[in-house]
Amino acid sequence: MRESIGTRGGAAALVLAAAALLGAGCGKSPSGAESAGEPAISRRIVANELRAQAVFDRENPEIAPLASARPGEVAVLLFVTTDCPIANGYGPEIGRIRADCVSRGARFAAIHVDPELAIEDAWRHAKEFDLGESVFIDRRHLLVDALGIRVTPEAAVLVAEDRDHWRLDYRGRIDDLYVDFGQRRAEASTPDLRLAIDRALAGTKGELVLTRAIGCYVPELGDR
Repeated sequence: MRESIGTRGGAAALVLAAAALLGAGCGKSPSGAESAGEPAISRRIVANELRAQAVFDRENPEIAPLASARPGEVAVLLFVTTDCPIANGYGPEIGRIRADCVSRGARFAAIHVDPELAIEDAWRHAKEFDLGESVFIDRRHLLVDALGIRVTPEAAVLVAEDRDHWRLDYRGRIDDLYVDFGQRRAEASTPDLRLAIDRALAGTKGELVLTRAIGCYVPELGDR
């Protein structure tokens, strides 16, 4: 059974969350085994339905980070919080992945999952951790729920089918640096997110790949 392990608000507690199987044929692990322990989600994402507050665009209360896609375009969404030590520890690698995505023509957006986050704090965090200017606060958890995000840091890789629809190809960890909560390798051996980006940019089609993300739990709406 697949697991999502994390802590609420960065507290150092181990939590094991198990849920229903994904819809039949919807997801595979990298080894090809059926993925379990995750809520059912659709691989087809309607861009304009997923709106969030843009941190660097005060003129627009909410915009769609995935709007106006080019067919075949790749988008990488990295879900973060300002106070998760694991997510912040990945800051340098996230910055490198962002720069690589931009240089290769892919979209990159950082999505804050704390619905109560002040926009000024999100702005400062983006500057400190080199997240670029495509940064959003998912106050209504539209992106979180559509993609089944449960912890931070967790990533999603999508490929545009047309101007308004995206296909989810990957969701999960950045790499395998963390074996479990509180158990960290000296260095990562499998760069899962980078491999998923490479597959998407190469036009490789396949089943949805899920990996186990370890980090801080996404706060529930009204949790804080």
